[in-house]
Amino acid sequence: MAKSEGNELDRRVARTRRALHHAFIEVVLEKGWDATRIQDICERADVGRTTFYAHFADKDELFSGSLVDFGAMLLEGASAAHRSDPLWFVSGLVGHATATPDLFRALLGEKSGGGVQGRFRQFLAGLAREGLSRKGVPQRRTDFVAHFLAGAIQEAISWWLDAKTPVSPAELEAGIRDWSRSAVESLDKP
Repeated sequence: MAKSEGNELDRRVARTRRALHHAFIEVVLEKGWDATRIQDICERADVGRTTFYAHFADKDELFSGSLVDFGAMLLEGASAAHRSDPLWFVSGLVGHATATPDLFRALLGEKSGGGVQGRFRQFLAGLAREGLSRKGVPQRRTDFVAHFLAGAIQEAISWWLDAKTPVSPAELEAGIRDWSRSAVESLDKP
């Protein structure tokens, strides 16, 4: 009986966290990062502030949790063949930016602020580091290239979202891969 109660509690916790993540995205889309308040998220998720704080310290921690979930979704969507590619996440990232451009604008645009953009860049660097580490290169060099790629990829997507004459998603992905190739190949050199 206790095991069943534990499973039910785990499902409730997961359900509440999903509701908070979903509400967070909706409110950020409507109001932008800076104008999003905890109260707005709680009202949208139909939970009390106490419940929110039982799960997250603030909206920054909620955002960080959303990035972890997003990373897991990207990994799940990547085929086994693509996981060996140092830029395994780019296709899923561009696909998600294409499907939810307003969300990416809210998180990467002017209204998001440097803190949000910095956390997203760190997230991208982590994805790149994961892909690059499979090459067996020392971490010191992998870290440098991962951060370089993260900044370039984030800037390319931000530009693409705001461009007056944007390139297609396929052209964006191809461009990111082409421009990143020399950085990735540099890791093979002594």
